[in-house]
Amino acid sequence: MTDNINFAWGNLIREIRKEKGINIKQLSELAGVAATTIGGVERKGHNTSIQVLEKLLFALGYELEAMVIGNPKPLKFFSAKTIKRPFCRRI
Repeated sequence: MTDNINFAWGNLIREIRKEKGINIKQLSELAGVAATTIGGVERKGHNTSIQVLEKLLFALGYELEAMVIGNPKPLKFFSAKTIKRPFCRRI
């Protein structure tokens, strides 16, 4: 079951990234996450931490909490040009 969840998150991240016209290298720079990690999550459904998912989604303009509860509204302040690195609070 965990593998299905990982694939679902990976597919979601890839879909949003492509929709916004951002490549993996750009997302890596925006999120502060290695491009190889992103590629593994997107293509292979690699298991990753909640913190990494939060960074990736935030860099794409979404909040993890909103995605989990099924209310995926884009953040209003998102701009690929203005966000350099997301601030993610510690859990």
